[in-house]
Amino acid sequence: MRRPSYSAVMSTIAVFVALSGTSYAAVKLSAHSVGTRELKNSAVTTAKLHAKAVVGAAVADDALTGGQIKESTLRTVPTADRAGDADHLGGATPESYHVQCPSGMLEVGALCVEFAARPATDWKTAVQTCGLAFRRLPGPGELALAYNALDSLQSVEWTAVAAYDGSGFVGTVLGQTSSRTITLGGLGITLTTGYRCVLTPTN
Repeated sequence: MRRPSYSAVMSTIAVFVALSGTSYAAVKLSAHSVGTRELKNSAVTTAKLHAKAVVGAAVADDALTGGQIKESTLRTVPTADRAGDADHLGGATPESYHVQCPSGMLEVGALCVEFAARPATDWKTAVQTCGLAFRRLPGPGELALAYNALDSLQSVEWTAVAAYDGSGFVGTVLGQTSSRTITLGGLGITLTTGYRCVLTPTN
């Protein structure tokens, strides 16, 4: 068999290189020449994306959910740092905001009632005295509830109700019998009897 000449070998190599260069040129693409239409569905996967290749501007609004966001990269929302103290109101615990009655008063429903009756006086003075203490005389129903809540027998006391009976003003009074039954009556407002003040509970 006749051996190929040097020139023949070199010619063959030259043709191969030329063809290879042509093939390379055929698949080399210019910048921005591949768009959405040229890509098949699912052609680009997460593994094929370079780190930080997708920037915020390329992400559609609301496209990312909480599970896809690294929380440590988020800054604190303005004023959200106050939420850490949300279980305190003005530095106080929720328990301390439970309605309370001042010392010397009993909580009866939604009312604070003085434990002991004050010394006897006329109706007008009783109203003024309670008012100066930022309190008031109880209504008949309120005083009846207080009587039921108190342990001992209670004497006749003024209520906040007074009316003109045709001859003078009469104040409504409440008392208890020996069996602690509530009694209701009227007394001229210039006469004297015991009384107690009440107020609405505060925190």
